[in-house]
Amino acid sequence: MKRALHGLAGLLVLAARSLSAESPPWADLVHLEQLPRIRAGHQVLLRSSYCPDGCRFDRTSDGDTRFLRLDDGEAVIFDEPGAGAIARIWMTMGPGVSAPLDPRIRIRIRLDGETRPRIDRPLADLFRGDVAPFLSPLVADRLASSGGNVSYVPIPYRKGCVVSLLGAKTKRLWYQITYHRLATSDGVTTFTGREDLSEWRQRLARAGESPWPTAARAESVSVELQPGSPRTIADYDGPDTLQALRIRVSPDDVERVLLSLRVDGAERVSMPLADFFASAGADDELPYRTVLLGTDAQGFLYSYFPMP
Repeated sequence: MKRALHGLAGLLVLAARSLSAESPPWADLVHLEQLPRIRAGHQVLLRSSYCPDGCRFDRTSDGDTRFLRLDDGEAVIFDEPGAGAIARIWMTMGPGVSAPLDPRIRIRIRLDGETRPRIDRPLADLFRGDVAPFLSPLVADRLASSGGNVSYVPIPYRKGCVVSLLGAKTKRLWYQITYHRLATSDGVTTFTGREDLSEWRQRLARAGESPWPTAARAESVSVELQPGSPRTIADYDGPDTLQALRIRVSPDDVERVLLSLRVDGAERVSMPLADFFASAGADDELPYRTVLLGTDAQGFLYSYFPMP
C-alpha cells in the first residue's frame, strides 16, 4: 500500500528592496541584501596545503613540502599582493586523525608590506574562541566543529598579506585559506585587531531565524501528498521576491519529496528536499544550520535565499 506523505510549508514573499551602500564583499554576512551583486574585479580564491609545486600528495614528507617557502625559519603558507581580505582559515593536524594543535606553533600575519606582524600568537589562540577579535561563533576549535579548527574573522589588507607559521616546518599540518582578491583598494580598511564584529557574531548565533526585516506578506499551507501526485502550494503573479521558504515533513520523507520552483515561467529548481536544504533527514545527528539554509530548532527545513 502506498504511504501518504505529510508536509507543512510556510512561504514569505517580500517586495524587492534597494541595495544598501556597498560594503566590502566579505561583509555580506551582515549585508545579505548584497549577495546577488556581482562586483567587477572581485575574485574569491583558495590557498591550501595541497602541494603547491605539483607533487602528488597532500602531506608532509621528504620532497613534498606544503609551504611556499621558508623565511628565517618561518614557513610561509600564504603570500598575496594587492588589496583583499582573508575570509576563512581552516587548519588541522595529527597522524591521520584530528589532534590538538601544537601549542609551540605560532602564526604570524603581516599586512601591507609591514615587517612587524599584525598578528603574532600561538596558532591555537586563533580558534579557542576567547581571544578578541577571534571570538566564537566566528571561530571554532576541532571539538566545536567537525574535527578541524576554523576562523571566519575577516582580515582585510590594502597592499598585500603574508601568513607564516613558526615551529611547523616538520609538522603534519593541513590548512585552507579562503580569500578575496580586489582590483582596487577603494573602501578597504586594513585589519587592526580592534574591529567590532559583534553584529557578525549575533548573526551566526541566530542561524535558523529569518535574517530579513518584516515581510510584506506571509502564507502558511498544509497539504497531504500522495506518491506521484504533485501539489501546488503557492502561486503568485507580478514582480516580487520570494524571501523565505520553510517546509516541515517527516525526516524519513526528505529524500522522497521533490521540490519544484518555477520562476517567470521557467523551472529553476527540481530536486529532493534533502538536496535543496542540505538535510540528511532521519540520519541527521547534527542538523545543518547556517544563516541562509538548514534545519531550524523546530524541525523546519528553511531557505532564506532571496529569489526575485
